[in-house]
Amino acid sequence: MKSSYEVVKKKVARLVMVIAMSAITEQLTAQLDPFGAAYFQDQYLLNPAMSGLEKKLNVNLGYRRQWNSIPGGPENQYVTGDYGFSNKVGAGLNFYNDKAGLLSTTRAMGTYSYHIALNADRKVHLGLSAGIINRRIDNSSLNGEPDDPLLATGSKTRFDADFGAAYADKKLTVQAAFPNMVTYFGKTETDAVDMPIFFAAASYKLSLTGADDVLLEPKLAFRAVKGYDNIIDAGANVFFGKSLNVFGIYHTSKNSTFGAGLHLKNKLIITAVYSTATKDIKLYSGGNLEVGVAASLFQK
Repeated sequence: MKSSYEVVKKKVARLVMVIAMSAITEQLTAQLDPFGAAYFQDQYLLNPAMSGLEKKLNVNLGYRRQWNSIPGGPENQYVTGDYGFSNKVGAGLNFYNDKAGLLSTTRAMGTYSYHIALNADRKVHLGLSAGIINRRIDNSSLNGEPDDPLLATGSKTRFDADFGAAYADKKLTVQAAFPNMVTYFGKTETDAVDMPIFFAAASYKLSLTGADDVLLEPKLAFRAVKGYDNIIDAGANVFFGKSLNVFGIYHTSKNSTFGAGLHLKNKLIITAVYSTATKDIKLYSGGNLEVGVAASLFQK
């Protein structure tokens, strides 16, 4: 029979493991490394106003593995779909899942967007997303007694909403988004120290050739996170005709993101993205590898 000391020792060890993995996950969330596709390919990931811009169905899928040298390192997946029903109204669905060690987070949001034409080339875009965020501990990965109070953590689900706006013409795009509005304005303590509270960005397309065979799109973005330093992203995307794009971004969290997309007949885009490790973990782990696929369907 196990001594009471051994039982307590094992329970304490399990508790330490849960706390350690929680700390790792919170630090990851605090760094707020968005998917590389969110900057140029699937901007709907960061701003609901960027959904339903065109009268076609856009479907985006992405997978990212972080901290490859650390067992139980975070894995992230996203799926988005948006459709423009008319020149004015669009809608979208946005799913995101994160798993780091024992902790899993799932975010599911639905979006309504409205687009106002100022003239033939200029538009104002507005978007509102609403849905749920669920966080839970994977008890199946723990080795303990079913009635262990340390395992009775359950899951936490909350309602939240995001609002976004953007102005765009043929060259300039300026946008801003306010994620997690319900939690932030409701003064909820949940995620108080790692919650994204504001995003803004501006980009401008430049033709490097007379026939627009090569386009350069510099972009500057700002991200605010409650309880952490603000982050500035600066980079550019280069389009080579309609078959290839490459981009690079520097983040003031002292890491960089590089990516490329292969475009197939204006219907499919396959992307690969690599982000170097931030200053807080570069001594312990390598960077993050991301792959994604985007498809355009039912174009009117």
